Amino acid sequence: LLPLLTLLAAPQVHATGFDFTQLNNATNAAVESILKTVGVGADHHPYASAKSLGYKLGVDVGIDATFITVPQEFKDALALMGNTSNFPSAIPLPRLNIRKGLPWGIDIGFSTISYQQFSIRGFDLQWNAVNETAFRPAMARRLSTTSASLDVVNTTATSFDFLISKDFWLIE
Repeated sequence: LLPLLTLLAAPQVHATGFDFTQLNNATNAAVESILKTVGVGADHHPYASAKSLGYKLGVDVGIDATFITVPQEFKDALALMGNTSNFPSAIPLPRLNIRKGLPWGIDIGFSTISYQQFSIRGFDLQWNAVNETAFRPAMARRLSTTSASLDVVNTTATSFDFLISKDFWLIE
């Protein structure tokens, strides 16, 4: 049962919307590097605990920054396709995050970033299955999806997570 759950929980990534006119020099390895970097590196990361926000006020708005390490293979792949931009070794991705608590322990979340021809949108739905007590951690299930768009490729990543969190005064 555990291997099946692990397989189901692994992120699933696929790509659509290739602009084939820009792929005349691309190799399979180059396309794979682009998909890995954009599809997995830019994945929606809901930085939230397993506890529900609650539905009375239950709103969380914030900005986070995730640094994506740009592998040399990604730079080489873009160069093969005619991109002459000099990419840094790490790209900061500041993201707007909005989360809202709903009744029955359900939270929804959204994140977005857009810069020139690059955009990432993420959405997640989380259900708090077990409430936290003094001796028991909170447990939740979360389904999230990310749509990323780079000028030559669009990717979609979907993941299913199991969360466990326990509040220890200032740390959770």
